[in-house]
Amino acid sequence: MKLFFFTLLAAALCHAQFDLPPNTSEVKYLHGRVVSLETNSPGGWLIVRDAQGRIMRKIEAGAGLEDLRRVEVKDYTMEEDGTLVVSLGAAFSFGRTSRVAAFYPEKGRPTFLTLDDIVCLRIAADPATGVWCLGPALEETLLHRISGPAAGAWSMLPRKKIRVLANTGGETREPFDPGQLGTPSLTLSAPGQLMAFLPNSVALYFCDLASGRVESRPLPFNPRGRSWLSFAAENRRVLGLFPILAAGTDEQFTTPYSLFLLNEPWKPVAEGQTWPRGVSLVGMDRGSIVLWNRPRQRLEFFPLPAGR
Repeated sequence: MKLFFFTLLAAALCHAQFDLPPNTSEVKYLHGRVVSLETNSPGGWLIVRDAQGRIMRKIEAGAGLEDLRRVEVKDYTMEEDGTLVVSLGAAFSFGRTSRVAAFYPEKGRPTFLTLDDIVCLRIAADPATGVWCLGPALEETLLHRISGPAAGAWSMLPRKKIRVLANTGGETREPFDPGQLGTPSLTLSAPGQLMAFLPNSVALYFCDLASGRVESRPLPFNPRGRSWLSFAAENRRVLGLFPILAAGTDEQFTTPYSLFLLNEPWKPVAEGQTWPRGVSLVGMDRGSIVLWNRPRQRLEFFPLPAGR
């Protein structure tokens, strides 16, 4: 009976979709919840919904910080217990500014961590080791842990080992900056493993948080035009939404995107199924991918073909 219930639940989830407000600027699917950033105030609101679109929590960015004048959300994630973790750039009274990690539990008061030495541009949470940030810091690494047990590594991903490619104008940008293939991302691909997408490196970096080992997977792209690659992962299965381009051509506004599975090489997953430019992967859930359809301001769940 229990198996039958979960089968029905998975089937309903696969075909779910719902609209998001037009002021939605970012969406993530985390631990069965849809977390969106909606910019209807100076700093915006973080809205937590269930998989059917029902609102469960609303948190104003920077709520709980005293003497706050304005705030900018850099990125956010959610821990397994439902705690929302937000990387903020905050401006206070008398011109004082600070970088802050805000922890908003489902119950109780928020806590705050000042990030004086770390620029936390992207953020992700691992259940065993804690919360990690992607960005520059005093150390010559790009991945930094800001919470969790005292034991274990606190920084990974040495900058000197990251290959950075110049764009078409000959300019070389930092590996954590946006590039011609989109913006960087940091994803928990499996417990104990983070996946970093660095567009200016044209690669994915898989970081084993226990051993410190880093594996690089180059992407099959020549960054000539402007693309928007996105990725999602679940139980070490990694999917990417890529433009379908003929050899030697640049991307256009009408270029369709399709789904690919990380393999040797990447292989198409849903052949014949395409999405318009502007659709992004924002998560996975039990054999379904979760897509944010920006042009239609809609969240969509798409079931993967059997065996994929």
